[in-house]
Amino acid sequence: MKDLTYGFNDYMILDNLPRAVAIHKVEFDQNNEPCNYTYTYVNQQFCEVLNKSKEEVVGHKVTELFPGIEKDSADWIKIYGRIAAQGGHEDTIQYSEHLDRWYRVMYFGLPNNMFFVMFDDITEEKRKESSLSKALASSVDAVFILKALYNHRRDIRDFEIIYVNPAAEKQIQTPKEALIGHKINELYFTKSGKISFYRCKEAFIKQLPCEEEYEVISEHLAPGHYYQQTIPTESGVVIFCRDITERKKQEKQAYTTGKLITLGSITAGITHEITNPLQVIQSCMEVLNDKYGNNDSLTRELIERTLVASSKIFGLVSSLKVLYRRPTKLGKSSLGSVINGPVFGASNDGTSDIISVKDLVHGMTPLVSPILKGDIEFNINYQHLPEEIFTNAPLAATHQILISLLSNASEAIKESASPEQGKISITVDERKHFIDFIISDNGPGMLPEIQHKIFEPFFSTRLERGSAGLGLAISEKLAHEMNGELRLLNTNADGTTFVFSLPRVYPSEHFLSAQKELQNKRGKEWQRPTANNRILVVDDEKDFCLFFSRILIVLGFNVTTASSGEEGRTLFSKEHFDYVIVDSNMPKITGERMIELILKDHPETKCKFFITSGRIDLEDVSYLPPQIRARVGAIIPKPFSIDLIKRILI
Repeated sequence: MKDLTYGFNDYMILDNLPRAVAIHKVEFDQNNEPCNYTYTYVNQQFCEVLNKSKEEVVGHKVTELFPGIEKDSADWIKIYGRIAAQGGHEDTIQYSEHLDRWYRVMYFGLPNNMFFVMFDDITEEKRKESSLSKALASSVDAVFILKALYNHRRDIRDFEIIYVNPAAEKQIQTPKEALIGHKINELYFTKSGKISFYRCKEAFIKQLPCEEEYEVISEHLAPGHYYQQTIPTESGVVIFCRDITERKKQEKQAYTTGKLITLGSITAGITHEITNPLQVIQSCMEVLNDKYGNNDSLTRELIERTLVASSKIFGLVSSLKVLYRRPTKLGKSSLGSVINGPVFGASNDGTSDIISVKDLVHGMTPLVSPILKGDIEFNINYQHLPEEIFTNAPLAATHQILISLLSNASEAIKESASPEQGKISITVDERKHFIDFIISDNGPGMLPEIQHKIFEPFFSTRLERGSAGLGLAISEKLAHEMNGELRLLNTNADGTTFVFSLPRVYPSEHFLSAQKELQNKRGKEWQRPTANNRILVVDDEKDFCLFFSRILIVLGFNVTTASSGEEGRTLFSKEHFDYVIVDSNMPKITGERMIELILKDHPETKCKFFITSGRIDLEDVSYLPPQIRARVGAIIPKPFSIDLIKRILI
């Protein structure tokens, strides 16, 4: 036995080793090729690995214990025969198909065609590694396994990629073959420098995981925001990299929405307080116009100027409703379908009428001259369009967006140091489903770092000159609500171009016929109602009640007023009314609640209900509870004209 083990007199050393150990003698065939080997010694750990006793192993050939092993892909007999014949030692990891096991093997050649083997069964470790590999391969996060590289002073100079998963290939936009062996410094660049390398180095040296978020501007990595977690290992680091660009966009949008909601809430309350006295001014001036407008030219001019001024104030207030508007759809319950026309001026109610694009452009022309002051050449190119091109975008909102863009272009040209004459143009083009307004100027353009911010509320490069930074933000939201789009097409040192797209509609003959019929309705002369037509006006603003009731009396109605929802409900129970016009925003019982209670008390009533409101966030009846929605004819925004009241009550 001493010869066989070549010096191992005391087997206690081998028996007590924690690893499996065996000594074998190789047999060679007539061609001097290894053909078998015999176990001459095994320790207890070896027996436990094979699940056999020493007596079942020692003295037996490997082909006896494991029939067919000579065909195993690991080719154990050939490997061990070479070591036994040539001497030396090797370390390897081998998989045995015959045994379906993985082994980490260290073997030494001994004299007399013998060899010594020490090995571990690493099958479970390999299976876990395989599971991990599958998990990494299916991960949506990019995974990089890096090996630390050192210089001659043993300082870390870089990290080499030794593994990437498919998500990493996609994120780096490079195939795996071109990434393996690549240096991390060649891939990751951020605004603050090579953050990724220094984070890897820090994590590896301190052996502590770290994480960060950063914006990438690398030619290798898709631009955007990324979250990176770096976990140290014995030889390098593992990086998990997640693309959080969409999340950042959502966070930014949520922040912007929050600011708009706050601004909208404040604006809605303020405009309610503005529109009530504005309604009184409007109503008084219309009564004065009817009574004294024909007396002399000066009186008529003063009244008309006052009406125009109040109209402008209301137009400015109405334009802010985009900041605090419930999403609605125009339909049979909208104010537009009840009166099918402007509330005050040209479509200031925000409702959609089908309009010819050429009419839209013609209507904008007189609005341009006050904006384009100075030596600015302005052109509108639309003559190439067919006659019959229509959109259903609200006229006032469309003009507002175009005027905002023209105003910005004019300001940009004024800031330009170019000696060339300022030029602004609008070109109108048609597509199958859209109409494009292309607004171009020859101003100085925009810097790259601000281009992605221009549609953010409160962002402006002219804040110190009084700009609120809301023009483009409101315009973009208005365009979106019209099922259109506002986008920056291009900008450079030669100027800037925006594209404002509106939905194109193809009205049917039936619709055009209905429109003509409605136009005839608008042209009907007002017929004075009989004294039996009774209206109940309910509003907590006494001045509004007073003047509105006088207007209705002048129109020929029998009017009763109430200053609260409780009083209005009581009066309705005692008297008969054909119409009820009630303010939405009243203390204790709102207008909506008053209508709900009246309909509960008198479900059989044929009375028609209307709600007035100075709030810019109430546009149509879609916000009302279902039980009263069908009974409310319209939401009447304050201030309103006498002509509107006539059309509603025809």
